[in-house]
Formats: sequence, structure tokens, C-alpha cells
Amino acid sequence: MATQSTSSAPMDTDSAESIPTGSNENPGFQRVFETFSWDNVQSNLSGLRPLSSRTPPAADKNSAFLDLQKMPNDLDGRGIANALPETAIATKFRADTKFIQIFFEDEDEANDFINQKVLTVGRADIPILPPKGKLPPVVHIKLDNVPIRGRKFITQQINDIMAEFCLPKEIAPITIKGTKLFTSRWEMLVESNSDKNLGDTLPSIINIDSQKVLLSWPGSPATCIQCLSVGHLRKNCPKRTKPAPETKQKTVPPKTKGALPKTTNTYAAAVTQTLPGRTTPENETTDANNDYQGHTGLYETTRPSTPTQYETPGSSQNTDIPTHDPTSPFNATAQSQKGLTYQIGSNNKKRALHISPTGSPKQISSTNLLPMMTDPLSQKQLTPSPNNQY
Repeated sequence: MATQSTSSAPMDTDSAESIPTGSNENPGFQRVFETFSWDNVQSNLSGLRPLSSRTPPAADKNSAFLDLQKMPNDLDGRGIANALPETAIATKFRADTKFIQIFFEDEDEANDFINQKVLTVGRADIPILPPKGKLPPVVHIKLDNVPIRGRKFITQQINDIMAEFCLPKEIAPITIKGTKLFTSRWEMLVESNSDKNLGDTLPSIINIDSQKVLLSWPGSPATCIQCLSVGHLRKNCPKRTKPAPETKQKTVPPKTKGALPKTTNTYAAAVTQTLPGRTTPENETTDANNDYQGHTGLYETTRPSTPTQYETPGSSQNTDIPTHDPTSPFNATAQSQKGLTYQIGSNNKKRALHISPTGSPKQISSTNLLPMMTDPLSQKQLTPSPNNQY
């Protein structure tokens, strides 16, 4: 028979929008999957199950634990101390976990206290638990993924298989509340064989009618209902499929005929790329030796074939003197000072300029020394003195 997955696979429940309007008016109304739900099942064991299924935090064999998780708040602590047996020698307590650990001289004294099952203090019965790794005399075992067969057949199968490891006391299925419909979950009460520790003998998986059945009890190894193996829970199962995140597909524009080739969008590519269809005109020259033949300086009107050379005294290096341009606007003459009505003299005083009726300033002798040094017809050409240092 194939392995059933109805008890392990997550099932969709009714959404809040599908809740009938009559559910608020009728308190006894139940939706479909409120009736058929693991929250709406009941146990059918008639025997007394252990009051606590918690696992103590320590494994000292010479100790036992009192579970006070469900004890009333008005319970007198001095009553617990007075109710302990005379063989108790020490204690540890954890208020955060609601456990009190009681120590004895040896393991036998601890086992005698554990076999009491409960410590009665007033009207409260406090569960007595063995240390971690050791099970109590009567253990409550839960079975999952049990095949759906007749009740007598499944009961007999479980009893025959588990008799090898323990003494089954009672076996019963878990049913839907108020019905006889049983599910794939069962439970049983067992005792140990010949004072053996049930934690060392109970199996985690058994086979019933060629189907794996998972067993769990307080402190048992983790089992996975998804892959039917031991070592992890279903929520951590590596075989459990997780929904893949949705990825948005990028829209690629269709290719068009005659589209320009894809180029690198950089400045160098934009400068060096050639425009399509461009040709060089016939009257355009590409001669690399076609140098510029115009002005090359502020004071040069034409390129002299032989520049004027001036030799600095005390130096063998010749210096090229640019040719004077009398029409240059950079000559310091009064004619070039348009818009000025004064001139600053050598004594740093302002000197008024004569403005003619036509708006032209009075001619003032030039103070530029460059024409006197470069004009061969000038009578005021200066000759450098040997004592002058340039």
C-alpha cells in the first residue's frame, strides 16, 4: 500500500471571506474544516495517562524532577518541602522552567521516588518525572501515519510489533469528536520490560502492513512525517518543496530592419565614430603640411623671413625680437585709450586729456619703447649699455 500523505500534507482552509453569515448567529455551527481538523479530535484511551509529558533539563540518574508548570499559584512551598521523603538529600530549582530537581544517595532511592508518579501536597498532585534520557514506568506513545484498516486488525498489528520492545497496556485510535471516525493517528500506553529503560529500547519507526509508522514519546528523537525518516522535523525537511519566488520577465523590444549597430556609449566612441554616408568634398584638402600662414603673435603682421636678432650683453644666446605692429591695440598710446578723459603721469597724478570738438583726443607722444628699438629709421633707437643687465 502506498504511503499516505493526507496526515502530513498541508491543506487549504476556508478563507475569512467564505465564512457563512449564520456562523455568528449559531454558536454551535462549524465549518467543514473546523469539524474535520486536528483541533477537533479526541483521545479514546480509558487508562490514566501520565500527568506530564515534559522533558526535564538534566540527566543525573540519582535525581528526580517535580513538574510545577500546572500547579496553582496558592500552593504553599513549605508543604512541598515537608512532603519529600526522608531519603532526599539536596535540591536544585529553576523558576523559569517550573522544575524542582530532588537528589538522592543512589539511583535506587531515586527510582523509588519516581515510581510514586505523583507527590500529593494538599489538594494538588505534582507529577514526578525521571531525569532526562530515562522514561517513567508508564509511557504515553503517539503513532502517526498509521494505515487505514479495520480497528481490530490495526490494534493486533501494533500489539504484536511493540511486544518485542515493551509491554503494551492499551491501544486506541484518535477519532473526530462526537463520531466513530478514526484517523491515521493512534496512541498507546506501555510499560518497560524487566526494569529496562524504555528510552533505550523503543523504536522510532515501525512497519505496519508495509507502511512506515512514526512513533514519538517524551524525549524521543525527531521524526519527519514528510519523508518518514528520523533526525529532523517536517518544517526542516530537505525534501519539502518551497514555492519559488516569482521573477518578473524583462520586456525585450523587437528588432527592426535598418537599425543602427550597437555601439559603446562612451565619449571616445562618440568622438571617433564616423557618420554613415559622409564623403570628403573635392575642394577639401587633407594635406597634413598645410600649416597656418597668418599671424603668429600680437606684434607680428607678417611672418618675417629672417627675424631680427638681439644679442644680450654677456650672453652668447640670441633672442628673437618680434616685429612692431603700429596698428596693434596693445600699444600704450592715448589714441587707444578710448573712453578715457585723463591719463596717469609718472608722478602717479591724473592728467586731463584734451578732447576735440569732433570727439578725438589730442595727440600725445607715444611712450612705447618698442618702435624706437626696432625701427631702423628712428633717430631715437636705443643702444643697450654694457652695464645694463636684462
